[in-house]
Amino acid sequence: MMDNKKSHIAIVPGSFDPITVGHIDILRRTAALYDKVYLALLVNPEKKYLFDTETRIEIAKLACSDIPNVEVVYSDGMLYSLARELGCSAIVKGIRNETDFAYEMKMALYNRELAPEIETLFLPCNEKNADISSTLVRSLISEGKEDEATKLLPRGAIDIIKKRGFGFK
Repeated sequence: MMDNKKSHIAIVPGSFDPITVGHIDILRRTAALYDKVYLALLVNPEKKYLFDTETRIEIAKLACSDIPNVEVVYSDGMLYSLARELGCSAIVKGIRNETDFAYEMKMALYNRELAPEIETLFLPCNEKNADISSTLVRSLISEGKEDEATKLLPRGAIDIIKKRGFGFK
């Protein structure tokens, strides 16, 4: 049984294939609210990833390197279990639109059923990031549109992508 004292630790989960400026905005806003924030790279078995795990982690660590209370973690397990293991009191999800909300609400109910001590909080995205998605970035990369992709990725991400041989050859 958990005690009544709540931690001031949150987790921001996702597959981050790759992490975008929209993700970083949600992460920064979460970091301003919590003492400790975990950016959790998770595996969704229903997704086919463009970037391997190491590349996704490298880009995420670079993107968060200037946010002192954020730590990047990786798991191929269940989110609620990882959040519990890390002592999180909240799962924070960014919401761009009604479709995101409907999907994330289902996930929140699932996580609440299995870990009722952990709240799921939704942060609406910044209006300028409403159309940004990892899917869009992957499409731009596959089309060789480096200039457009650069605007949607954290600083230095393109260099990692090129170094790892994933695009813009």
